[in-house]
Amino acid sequence: MLAEIKMLRSLQLRVNNRTRRIEKLALEEGANQADIQEQLQKLANRQTRIQNATYILATGKNK
Repeated sequence: MLAEIKMLRSLQLRVNNRTRRIEKLALEEGANQADIQEQLQKLANRQTRIQNATYILATGKNK
């Protein structure tokens, strides 16, 4: 179970870092808003998958 927790933490840190990078891009003048929205949607989907995996691990439904 420790390995799974470490993996989830790593995935969450990646999402957090990517969110910060996208935020910086969005604040730049001339940023392509459609591209930023697409990237944010992908991140939201990734975050949902992490949340679901965390829930499954926490509730023991993976056994």
